[in-house]
Amino acid sequence: MKKTISRHARIIKNAEVNCKIEGFSVSKQTKRDCLEMLRGNTSADKLVAKYKRKSIREEYDR
Repeated sequence: MKKTISRHARIIKNAEVNCKIEGFSVSKQTKRDCLEMLRGNTSADKLVAKYKRKSIREEYDR
């Protein structure tokens, strides 16, 4: 029997493969955030703002 995966899981897996091809890595947290966006629990704008804040904090910590 062929294993089926959800549409959301397939979208995330495809995006992850594309990122890896380009030389980037994808964290588990990023995958969770993307899944939340696909489920409609957050927006791309909110995720971008979240990751920008995280990046700024990391810059100040250096």
